[in-house]
Amino acid sequence: MTAIRIAAVSGSLRASSINTALLRTIASGAPEGVSVELVSLGALPLFNPDLEADLPEAVKVLRATIVAADGVIVASPEYAHGISGVLKNALDWLVGCEGVSGKPVLVLNAAPRAHHAIAALRETLSTMAARTVAIRLIRRDA
Repeated sequence: MTAIRIAAVSGSLRASSINTALLRTIASGAPEGVSVELVSLGALPLFNPDLEADLPEAVKVLRATIVAADGVIVASPEYAHGISGVLKNALDWLVGCEGVSGKPVLVLNAAPRAHHAIAALRETLSTMAARTVAIRLIRRDA
């Protein structure tokens, strides 16, 4: 049986990011037959279409990881009612390879009142032809 490969992308570079912690928790609890790989965005250069002919190594690694994945999980913080610059930059690098086209992408945010970033991220992902997946979380103490 081939393992299901999930790429997990955090839109935060902060060492103590709750969105990254959420992805680590998901990865550590993945069932047998599912591998969750955390994708680092820290080494990506700023998006520049002039570099498409000779891609920087960090971009090649990002694209290869996303293309090889069966699905993607994106945990995005909300900065000024939008997604982080680091996440937008990564998505801009992915547009040229169509790595998320038709791929299921789960969008998460660990903050209880972050709504604008999720909407902005879904809009960007729909432009990239990703299939965004929705889940409903139910509080156990409610």
